Amino acid sequence: MSEVKRLLGSIALVSSAALTGCTSELAPAKPFPELPPGSPGADRAPYRAPEVGWTLLGGREIGSARDREMFVLTDTPECEEIRVAVTRGQAEVTDLGISFVDGRRFEPHGPMVFDALHREHVLRIPGGRRQVSQIDFRVRRTAEEPLEVAVSGR
Repeated sequence: MSEVKRLLGSIALVSSAALTGCTSELAPAKPFPELPPGSPGADRAPYRAPEVGWTLLGGREIGSARDREMFVLTDTPECEEIRVAVTRGQAEVTDLGISFVDGRRFEPHGPMVFDALHREHVLRIPGGRRQVSQIDFRVRRTAEEPLEVAVSGR
């Protein structure tokens, strides 16, 4: 019986040494799976990957006393999409308006909710690439803390 235990101990020691040797080298990282062209999200970076192509148009902290905010933008690039992100705080943004240099205005319908699960919303600008001159919105807080809002375009 003692020989069986000794043999099993030797097998365990050899197995652990072999496993340690196998796991000492890292395997190459697998790329994110490609999405079929035209599918939702195919033009976006994978979750938690660095955002490529976004340009910060404006951002600031909004105190609890304000319920309306306006970003006046100068020298912005032409954009096809606008991303509104609330990086701190929780709120519901209503009456969003995006004004363009050419004098036109885009007002998407419905509120945008920003909470722990939904930190950003991306809006596609109708009519192609345009230069944004102003973004204004009404905000209703769902928590008492100040909001940190950032607007980006690409």
